[in-house]
Amino acid sequence: MASVEKIREPQRAHGPATILAIGTANPANCIYQKDYPDFYFRVTKSEHMTELKEKFKRICEKSRITKRYFHLTEEILKANPNMCKYKAPSLNARQDIVVTEVPSLGKAAALKAIEEWGQPISKITHLVFCTMTGIDMPGADYQLTKLLGLNSSINRYMIYQQGCHAGGTALRLAKDLAENNASARVLVVCSENTTMLFNGPSETHLDILVGQAIFADGAAAAIIGANPDNSIEHPLFEIAWARQSIVPGSEGAIVDHIREMGISLYLARNLPKLVGSNIKNNMAEAFTPIGIKDWNSLFYVVHTGGAAILDQIQENLGLKEDKLRASRHVLSNYGNVGSPCVLFILDEVRKKSLEEGKTTTGDGLEWGVLFGFGPGLTVEAVVLHSIPIREKTTTKKRYFHLTEEILKENPSMCKYGAPSLDARQEMVVPEVPKLGKEAALKAIQEWGQPVSKITHLVFCTSSGVDMPGADYQLTKLLGLNPSVNRYMIYKQNSYAGGTALRIAKDLAENNAGARVLVVCSEIVAMFFHGPSENHLDILKSQALFADGAAAVIVGANLDTLTEHPLFELVWASQAIVPNTEGASVGYLREMGVTFHLSETLPYVIGSNIENSMATAFSSISGGISDWNSLFYVVHPGLGTILDQIQENLGLKEDKLKASWHVLSEYGNMLGPSVLFVLDEMRKKSKEEGKKTTGDGLEWGVLFGFGSGLTVETVVLHSIPIITPPCGSATS
Repeated sequence: MASVEKIREPQRAHGPATILAIGTANPANCIYQKDYPDFYFRVTKSEHMTELKEKFKRICEKSRITKRYFHLTEEILKANPNMCKYKAPSLNARQDIVVTEVPSLGKAAALKAIEEWGQPISKITHLVFCTMTGIDMPGADYQLTKLLGLNSSINRYMIYQQGCHAGGTALRLAKDLAENNASARVLVVCSENTTMLFNGPSETHLDILVGQAIFADGAAAAIIGANPDNSIEHPLFEIAWARQSIVPGSEGAIVDHIREMGISLYLARNLPKLVGSNIKNNMAEAFTPIGIKDWNSLFYVVHTGGAAILDQIQENLGLKEDKLRASRHVLSNYGNVGSPCVLFILDEVRKKSLEEGKTTTGDGLEWGVLFGFGPGLTVEAVVLHSIPIREKTTTKKRYFHLTEEILKENPSMCKYGAPSLDARQEMVVPEVPKLGKEAALKAIQEWGQPVSKITHLVFCTSSGVDMPGADYQLTKLLGLNPSVNRYMIYKQNSYAGGTALRIAKDLAENNAGARVLVVCSEIVAMFFHGPSENHLDILKSQALFADGAAAVIVGANLDTLTEHPLFELVWASQAIVPNTEGASVGYLREMGVTFHLSETLPYVIGSNIENSMATAFSSISGGISDWNSLFYVVHPGLGTILDQIQENLGLKEDKLKASWHVLSEYGNMLGPSVLFVLDEMRKKSKEEGKKTTGDGLEWGVLFGFGSGLTVETVVLHSIPIITPPCGSATS
């Protein structure tokens, strides 16, 4: 009979708990700190307390808080006047608000974390919910389970009334759950609503003023699991160690009492010094086992209990000025939101690391520490290990029709959400075929045959729609035969280059003597938008997309005396990747075109790529299974997409060099991109003295990826390099 240990062994995870996604949320009601004293004394009908109001103004000014978010509004407070009177019984009214609003705000944060994680909600096995605002049975964990539609058998853990350190508590618990249960995915949610803490001023209890000056509403969520599946999950931080401790001699430093008036709060005057004087002990306990003594070699996620606490930590650890900048940013922009604070700060650290091009999620550093402080005085310490960041675009330069002058003349194009479709359309409708013409002329010149021999035209663009279309306009611009057979492909996104080649293949092979001009042209004026704090997808598209056009001549049964083949199109197919609805989506609206690119997009492509390869090359005589024996023309949508393809196919470092080159030198030009890569492949093959147009290899594959998620696959057969190559050009 198996021992208990043998039974338990497969039930445990074998890697460290890892933070896989983070989401945050705040109520809509934002109040700037400079306006808060007037608001506070007005709604509490305390404006006659002029000296107390002046004192409160000074407290607010010293808080270093710029703005805070609240569920409470003046209307709610007018409807509940007892909440504005110090010590007036009002617990019932407060409870009625928070028992519904706390899980509701938690849901908003959880949905953001789940969206970033990118996995089905059914994969969540555990829920840890913490709040100090509101207690009911069944609790906020139960309510959130219902709100999110979590599995009814999910393992729930409800942490009530632990104060500001509870964010660290929740991470500590999640660490043990994830590491002790193989395949566990733990949803951590911290949600606070200061309705329980709001009280009118009192001349005999000045502690009230401190609480009113710093606390605010907010919720944060994280997904935590061990042994992440890197093909579909994107690790942010590893949780290496976690510990809770009580600071000696600190009884009464932070005390909260639930009474009929709500929650009354006491913060000792020497609280910042208590935290500061003990912080070295906390650091030594955490990092001695790792052998780290240089505190400036770490990144910091420190609870924003107050500016004075951050100052004391910086002073006692001898930290450089920028070490606590994430904490100071959260304090300034959100105030002290209690338990969610540390997750807000962790989110800020990883976002800034990415924005500033740092090499890891932890400000470019390997190791870091998270601190939460709360009643007791209790300290939660968590040692974090960062994750390396691959450059998201690796793009050095891009080309655009848009200029600063054009944008000054069209200011609505610079405002997120502003109606501007007419201005954009008037720009791209003529410019898309014009840029296409430039590429077409280069291809025709290299082909070396009269334009009258072109029998078919395939034009694709995602930039602008008009009737007659860009195919008609290009026919006029090039002086093509008016009876040329035209095919206009609109709004097929980044895979359209592959679509156009697939159509051209069938046209050329099914019509003797056909010569098909394929043109892909994009002007991203349709996609240009000003930034929005609520729609971060905008930033991705602004960082990636660029203008470009490419053209090829495609035909069968070539006249080798006058035509010089480059590649043969052997097989072509289009497929939708299963269960990928919403992975890549574009919307045409009055503001232009907006894109949503899922965080999981690279991993979805990577996990599916071998199936695409097997389908494509099983038709080749004898079959091909050595993926390194092929040359590659892969749409350069993102650096992480190329990474995932390389990793999942086990490709050598130089296999995708043509795609990396185009991404670096031109960015993502949507449809034309694969033709730019194909052009780069044949040019480099010749320059480097390779035997064939396909990097010296016989067989290759072209991949286009776009909305759907749709994959275009084209199997290519290279041509021996004997004469100067012709038939493909880019512009």
